[in-house]
Amino acid sequence: MRRFDKIKTIHKANLLTEERYLESRELINESTLNSPKDNHYVVKDLLSIGNNKPLGYLPLDTITKDEFGGYEGIVKDIISWSDSKKYEHILCSEDECSVSSGALYIYDPISLKNILTEYKDILVNAGIPTTPNEYVTYIKKNTVYERKWPEAYVVIGLTYGDSRFK
Repeated sequence: MRRFDKIKTIHKANLLTEERYLESRELINESTLNSPKDNHYVVKDLLSIGNNKPLGYLPLDTITKDEFGGYEGIVKDIISWSDSKKYEHILCSEDECSVSSGALYIYDPISLKNILTEYKDILVNAGIPTTPNEYVTYIKKNTVYERKWPEAYVVIGLTYGDSRFK
């Protein structure tokens, strides 16, 4: 079974019971986020989604690399955290996005909508959708080149909270 299929199966079917899951994994919290020895450290940037960073993603092979060889718990933690914040997530396979291992995208629909609305003309001119879900779906499948669409490239940087574009 491919890595993505296994993650999606566990997420959708919830094959891990909550009790077994909690016994085997520590939930994401401030102490695990700040420990470079912990596998959650790699997702710290993703977990900074909010007003200043409406969108983030990590390749599944980045999320899943840990010293114990497990990954299902980490992805489940991130999705649970996202749901608790009322954020949206898109879990995609390598066939559904431009990331070779597949990826997990998390976004704050309200903050993202605000940026997309503010820069709507620029995005429309570049053929990029301006509603949050359609925008993320487009971005996960397409590369917007700076040379061809410089203004749209900057807007995309803003949606990721990239400090180079502030």
